[in-house]
Amino acid sequence: VCASWPILSNSFDGGSQYRGSLCGTLAGKIAITPEKEEPIGINGVVRGIRRPPRMRTPLINSLAKLRFVTTRREEGLGHILVSVKTAAHPDSDYTRLSTIRSVNREISGIRDICKPYIGKEFSSTRLASLQTAINGFLKAEKEAGFNQGALASLSYTRADKIMGRLTVKLKMIPPFSIEAITIETTLAAEESELT
Repeated sequence: VCASWPILSNSFDGGSQYRGSLCGTLAGKIAITPEKEEPIGINGVVRGIRRPPRMRTPLINSLAKLRFVTTRREEGLGHILVSVKTAAHPDSDYTRLSTIRSVNREISGIRDICKPYIGKEFSSTRLASLQTAINGFLKAEKEAGFNQGALASLSYTRADKIMGRLTVKLKMIPPFSIEAITIETTLAAEESELT
């Protein structure tokens, strides 16, 4: 849910301006943001918007906790997205956009690897080949930063083998993201107290 209805400008048709929902801008921002990153902060700079409704920081923070997508003006950057969360339950592992997008990327990649194996013989050689291909994919994705570690295992029962069903079980550590940085300050009376 987007809280802001800024004035949007569209350079496609000569720069016409209109007041509208931030949803389309958010969808475009998500489309160009790598799966491993959150579209917030410096990654959340949105161009082509002016004069979003002015909200004080406590209200923006309260709306962000309720999963509203809001913007604020950041000096030197322009308007940025403050928070972008999924509709998952607040206690879920899938509240971060980068988590669900990275998991979907890994699942899609594994599916693409598995497709050529469908219809082939259900042999230990074929399964070893599939396992090696999946492991190579997950290792490359880790090096690219789309997971911080992942393990896929092939699983089947006797009945599954007879019916031609194979299960790939994926367990991964998502890329995570830094969403807030807190600076704690204390004062010292003398230099000796700084240690």
